[in-house]
Amino acid sequence: MSDFGLVKIAEGDGNLTGSGIVGTPAYMAPEMTTKSGVTPLIDVYAIGVTVYQMLTGVAPYMSDTPMGAMMAHMTEPVPNILESKADLPEGIQAVIDRGMAKDPMQRYQTAGDLASDLVAVLAGGEVSSRPATGTYKAVRAKAGAGKKMPVWVWGAAGVAVLAVLGGVIAAVSGSFAATPTEE
Repeated sequence: MSDFGLVKIAEGDGNLTGSGIVGTPAYMAPEMTTKSGVTPLIDVYAIGVTVYQMLTGVAPYMSDTPMGAMMAHMTEPVPNILESKADLPEGIQAVIDRGMAKDPMQRYQTAGDLASDLVAVLAGGEVSSRPATGTYKAVRAKAGAGKKMPVWVWGAAGVAVLAVLGGVIAAVSGSFAATPTEE
């Protein structure tokens, strides 16, 4: 759970076996197959995939091969979570759609934004109307785009966000469980 789908094909090696892949194709953001695809937004995508899987018990894209999983993330539409788990609030699909948006600029720009909307929807509220586009770029420009954060910082932040999301989902999942009846 802690690799956040950090999938990268090794430089100069196009094969998908052996050491050509680092990470988990089941959580790979579509832009990971491009030259400039590594940004914190790949982690937001992976968190969207993780939320989908935590709520349904299955990955959004199933395949027998790593290449099949990568292709599904790139080409298949975001699956409708309500088809797998109809007892979830209707607004959850909007969170999944935005968390797993194929275009990173249409995706949640921070994991915190995704978590806020998830909490709101699971508590009976609605998805926020804040714009997705450009927020990440503006924050990077203000912070100094030339400065790189160590990889461990992104990993630690991701683990913290997943812990919070897991707690929120566990806390509210009881409200969607079937209530036993007396017979």
